[in-house]
Amino acid sequence: MTVDLTAIVVDANGQAVSGTAVVFSTGTDPSAFISNISSSGVSDANGTVTAKLNLGSNKSNRFISVTASTQGATAATGVDVTGTAITISGNSSLAFGSSTTLTFSLKDSAGGALPGFTMTLTSATGNSISPATGTTNSSGQVTAVVTATAGGNDTITATAAGASKTQALTVSSAGFAFTTPAPSVDIPLNTPTTISVNWTNGGAPVAGQAVTFATSRGTITGSPSTTNGTGDTPGVSISSTTAGTATVTASGPGGTPAATINVTFVATTASSIAAQAVPGAVQTTTGVASQTNNKSTISVVVRDVANNLVKNAGVNFTVTADPTAGSLSSARAITDVTGGASVTYTAGNVSSPQNGVAIQATVTDISGVPLGGPAVTDTATLTVSGQSLLVRLGTDNLVLSQPPPWHQAIAATCDNEDINFDGNLDPGEDFNGNNRLEPGCVATVNTTAVTDASGIAQAVITYPKDHARWAEYLLEARTGVNSNDPPTVATFFLVGLASDYSDKNVSPPGETSPYGVAGVCSNPN
Repeated sequence: MTVDLTAIVVDANGQAVSGTAVVFSTGTDPSAFISNISSSGVSDANGTVTAKLNLGSNKSNRFISVTASTQGATAATGVDVTGTAITISGNSSLAFGSSTTLTFSLKDSAGGALPGFTMTLTSATGNSISPATGTTNSSGQVTAVVTATAGGNDTITATAAGASKTQALTVSSAGFAFTTPAPSVDIPLNTPTTISVNWTNGGAPVAGQAVTFATSRGTITGSPSTTNGTGDTPGVSISSTTAGTATVTASGPGGTPAATINVTFVATTASSIAAQAVPGAVQTTTGVASQTNNKSTISVVVRDVANNLVKNAGVNFTVTADPTAGSLSSARAITDVTGGASVTYTAGNVSSPQNGVAIQATVTDISGVPLGGPAVTDTATLTVSGQSLLVRLGTDNLVLSQPPPWHQAIAATCDNEDINFDGNLDPGEDFNGNNRLEPGCVATVNTTAVTDASGIAQAVITYPKDHARWAEYLLEARTGVNSNDPPTVATFFLVGLASDYSDKNVSPPGETSPYGVAGVCSNPN
């Protein structure tokens, strides 16, 4: 973003002075700078010098002091840079002794997230905030837990990048907290589980008040619940048919007081496991301590019959085929909340056939309970390559291998106009001025192919018949085992089918060059 600047040089009588050098400055601002200074900074006939103030990469709100100086005289002005703002989301009320999570988002004037900025968080009444200082993440956010240690009305203030934002927080002197379930507890799917809060005021139970429950996952029954004589909320339960983390909120009338708790719904059965080796091809172990291209991550994802991710599933890993004598970092792993677990495979010092290494993953138990029913297993395969694979290029018997019974009359041989091989007509590439590249992209080829049992893969080159023998092309091929492998290259003229050249009385396609017949390359004809 830029701001236009104009400096006018005048004498003691207020008359414009031309031919005077003017120097602009942005003071101590490390990001802002001056550009587009007119007439090299010398005032024109009207005594004027113009320039642009560039705000630079700093997205912070700030004041930039700009000065213009000439012959001992200095004029100053200032520019307020604004637009960066903080938003706060989360509960605005809290029971004494309970905690809540607030999310603070930092964005620029265009609504873009601002990562990497230090944000300071404070409480006017001294409630605990953790962390009190944080760095915005890739989404421009900092999350903090506020614990009510001081009653009354509080103000939470967030400051970052020259911006500030406040949010009122009401802390009730009442005690209002979940008594069941325990925080971060795992709840089996399809299993109603009791949830309850206890509400007190000054240590005495609060009875006869409605408490409303809500959840980000699953279903709650029995809400709202009226507190009983002990301040508890009877008859409320939660369950879910889908696995994952849920945030459960309880609040009194009008949303005050309030409390939250996180629980995780987990599957208790496993019906499938998917195993994968990434990367699927590694190099042999050389013995160099810093080598990393000899390792592959063997990862699994475990799901139940409803496709839910399974947490706490025990998975055993077994090498069932490996001519390289490689090794695994561990024979067992436990899945996390994403249903995933992994171990690392390290190759031996000899190579294997394609997909010659096989590693089987088997689910044995969930949370220590042995898995019943059919075995849940899958196998990941990978290739260990001792060296780059060799590629040879050759043709089949459908193209000409002998000179045709007719001969071309070649008037000129011209270079490829596409100098940088990008397929675009760039300045300086159109040698003959016909507004197109020649020979152009008249031939296409499949970009990938898979070798068969004999190690052969087909590259099918397609082009119009009338261009055969009039354009020379270059074909590159490389393996996918190592991206650093040099390609194998073949250079050839586009060729024609043998059957098109079998009758000397019939002119073949492309009897006349599609690129013209002139004797010089600069002539498009």
